[in-house]
Amino acid sequence: MKRTLAAIMALVMALTLLPAAALAEGDLATPAGLAWDTDGTTATWKAVENAQGYYVALYSGEHSDTCGDKNKIVSQQTTDTKYNFAEELKAAGAGDYHFHVVATASGMADSGKAFSDKIAYAPVVAVTGVTVQPATATIETGKSLPLTATVEPANATNRKVVWSSDNTGVATVDENGVVTAVAAGKATITVKTQDGEKTATAAVTVKTPASVSGVAINSGATIVYAGESVKWTAGVSPSDAPQGVTWSSSNPAIATVSSEGLITGVKAGKATIIATSESDSTKSASREITVKAERTLSSITITTPPNKTSYNAADGDVFDPTGIAVRATFSDKSTATIDASGLRFLTAKNEDATKTALTVSDKAITVSYTFGSVAKSAQQAIIVSDGKLLTGVKLDKTSEKLPLGGTLQLNATLEPATASDPTPTLAWSSSNTSIATVSSTGLVTPKAIGTAKITVTATQVRGGQTITKTATCTLNVTAKGVSSISVQKQPNRTTYRIGEKFDPTGMELLVSYSDGTTAVIPGSQASYSATAFNATGSVNFPITYGGHSTSVPLNVVDGKLESISVKDLPRITYGIGESFDKTGLTVTANFEGGASTTIQAANLTCAYTAFTSAGTKSVTVSYSTGGVTKSTTLNVTVTASKLKSIAIQSLPDKTEYYIGEYFNKNGLSVTAELEDGTTYVVPASKLSFAPTSAFTSAGTKSVAISYAANGVTKTANLNVTVYNAKLTALKILTEPAKTEYKLGDTLNKTGLTARATFSNGTTRDLVATELACTPTSLTTAGIRTITVSYTLNGVKVADTFVVNVSSESSSASGTATIVNCNKWVNVRSGPSTGYAKIGTAAKGKQYKILGISGNWYKVQYGSKEGWIYNAYVSTTGGSGTATTGVGTIVNCNSWVNVRKGPSTGHAKIGTAAKGTKYEILGYTTSSAGNRWYKIRYGNQTAYVFGKYLSVSEGSVTPSVPEGYGKIYNCNSWVNVRSGPGTNYNKTGKAPKNSTYQILGSSGDWYKIQYTEKQIGWVHGQYFFHS
Repeated sequence: MKRTLAAIMALVMALTLLPAAALAEGDLATPAGLAWDTDGTTATWKAVENAQGYYVALYSGEHSDTCGDKNKIVSQQTTDTKYNFAEELKAAGAGDYHFHVVATASGMADSGKAFSDKIAYAPVVAVTGVTVQPATATIETGKSLPLTATVEPANATNRKVVWSSDNTGVATVDENGVVTAVAAGKATITVKTQDGEKTATAAVTVKTPASVSGVAINSGATIVYAGESVKWTAGVSPSDAPQGVTWSSSNPAIATVSSEGLITGVKAGKATIIATSESDSTKSASREITVKAERTLSSITITTPPNKTSYNAADGDVFDPTGIAVRATFSDKSTATIDASGLRFLTAKNEDATKTALTVSDKAITVSYTFGSVAKSAQQAIIVSDGKLLTGVKLDKTSEKLPLGGTLQLNATLEPATASDPTPTLAWSSSNTSIATVSSTGLVTPKAIGTAKITVTATQVRGGQTITKTATCTLNVTAKGVSSISVQKQPNRTTYRIGEKFDPTGMELLVSYSDGTTAVIPGSQASYSATAFNATGSVNFPITYGGHSTSVPLNVVDGKLESISVKDLPRITYGIGESFDKTGLTVTANFEGGASTTIQAANLTCAYTAFTSAGTKSVTVSYSTGGVTKSTTLNVTVTASKLKSIAIQSLPDKTEYYIGEYFNKNGLSVTAELEDGTTYVVPASKLSFAPTSAFTSAGTKSVAISYAANGVTKTANLNVTVYNAKLTALKILTEPAKTEYKLGDTLNKTGLTARATFSNGTTRDLVATELACTPTSLTTAGIRTITVSYTLNGVKVADTFVVNVSSESSSASGTATIVNCNKWVNVRSGPSTGYAKIGTAAKGKQYKILGISGNWYKVQYGSKEGWIYNAYVSTTGGSGTATTGVGTIVNCNSWVNVRKGPSTGHAKIGTAAKGTKYEILGYTTSSAGNRWYKIRYGNQTAYVFGKYLSVSEGSVTPSVPEGYGKIYNCNSWVNVRSGPGTNYNKTGKAPKNSTYQILGSSGDWYKIQYTEKQIGWVHGQYFFHS
């Protein structure tokens, strides 16, 4: 045994003396207890026995087998059992993180890795401030009011607050900010943040409520059926007394009443319903209720069908009951109207039609109404399409300009395109066939300048129901204009010498019009320079017609004229006494250097005048240029044979005229036949005609064309058509440069232009000096209509524009007395509620009037100038008025859209019916030149496109300040009642134009401050408020 012990001791000593490096791996335990401290930034773990230090690393995300160096944020060595990563986390930002720890010791192997759970880190956001709402409050004793604290910023880490009161004898506040009034007085409630100790306060005033002077029942119906209910309300006087009441019934066996005033009939009889003040049980009011015997439902009838009765099964449509109304008839013959909210709707399979997709087998919806234990039903016919039912029709154009002379093909598309069984029929129509007609295929033909609506109507008869859908295109027929020109035929002469002028003879232009048509006109109708050529070379000579230009290539030379020769013969047969006619004659002019050009008759001289004998005659033709004259001759035949007849060979260029125009023989020619059989063409220049005066009436007119030769005159008749042509319309093109004026200014029409249109489609543009304007003296403020007129031949046409006349008048004077208020009214720094309040004006107080702007008076308010709304002012002496404009809805079928702002990009807030008048508050002109009028639309302001508003002077409705209303739309007065209905007692009368403060509303009735101590109700039909 002793040996054994000695051996053991020796072994221990040997092991102790071994170097540390010889110890095996794993002597250090893996760290445990890894956690994040409560601050969310410090990693902690339990100490490892024999460990001299720790290796700790921070990683992003959650620990996994794939987590590696790419996720590492930082690694550190520490001797502590915790490490704060605050700086590293702050730099990395919000997110999920974890860490691992390895224990280390000198001469020992590292421990295994230990991983923590993930933590969601969010940086600490400090509180910067706090606010409290409401900041001021008045509470009655015994009542409570919750205050709301808002800590800033919204993402602050610690948003906890503490509430306190500086006067708990007056008001206390709990940990949630609920203030309880204790006694009359004032207290300051403070809220303080835990983080940063930021504070905010609310000033609380506690008052003792007024004593109750009375209770009034504002009853609804005074008759109720057994098993049915009616709601009553009650009010306590004065208004600042506690308003709570308790309800009771004198006979609950007849009628019961809930704490909310809901009365339920039990059985036939009468009962008295009592409302008693909660704060003063000695004050109460009562009213009798009559209970009739229970009624039962007898039948229902659909009085108004739903808005939609056509559906598409392919789209999964469900029934839409919007708009449906049912009349319920009861056993006592009474009736009631039931809307969709009180009805059930079932399909053919007895399923909820508002939630179940309809099928083609659903021919009708069962509409059911249940009253008590009785249910009655009615059938509403519908059409459910399989994709073949007509739902609409569209046109490829909704508006179009069409010049006279053109046509427009409109194309209609059925919706859906598969509409069939049977295929819908299309019918076309025009709202004004004198302006435009439309064929059965949609081809539109303009007839006169103006506007017409082209409508296509699609009709389908299916399932016993006729379905009709329409689409419309607004057509504006205009006079046709030139869109382009080009040279179709070059002039006869294209070579000129210096000093000569352009000759358009022979040139033809192809004119393209805006209606797509074309016409060929002679070059003589175009415009071109009349200046002589002054330089040699090739020239692109400009030609202009109808505001469009083209050019002709010409060559200008400087050589001398050498010779001329006849190129085109003129007429060569004449009678005795006739003169040579060079019409049609052209010669070729030859110049030095080989250049040549064609010379037209207008530039030639002929030596022969009148022929006095028969035979062959020689005529000398000469041409001069550059100081050189050259001549040639041509032979003509003069016959003594008498003139036998003439016949129209070519019609004149113009055969249609308007009253006041003269016959024009240009283009006319006749064939003359002599007795010896000789014929020749006589040009218009040798012809005479009658009448020579202007046409004075419309219709087919005969013009006598005459030609004389060898002492004989022959005549041929030509028929032309004469139309009525008179002034038909005037359209303003540009308004005057100035449209803003002050009272007393004179209209300045500089910049005004307009276009006059005649019945023949022609137009004439007019400038300001040719136009008359009325009125010219602007003596009334507001939106003013200016009439522009033009008169010709006894016919007067007109158009209008508007100007804005400022209503402020420095000449206004007199005294303003404050009226129509309880105690005082606001005085503002400018003429609208948008200006700052600078004080108040007591009732009965008088002020000197300095001016007027719109509905506001400028007064001398102490040492300042102030503005008071005119509803609270009674004036004496002095002068000065302000009016508003009136707009009437026009130029539409039934109604136009009313929008929130001055463009179609703003939301539609309603419609305005044709003929309705509105007060105009101003206008705005868009960058495109479109004018939008600002109008008073019920209790709000809105905008209507200028095209649909006819502006006149005057006013429509009264204007009143916010929170007040004015009596109007009556003869002298309206009734004031104790509640919101005609079944309430009359308590007085409200005179027309009197103003009252609005306290509330119920349905179509307004609750007003009728007197200082009395509340009343007036119907909205007679009460205007803004």
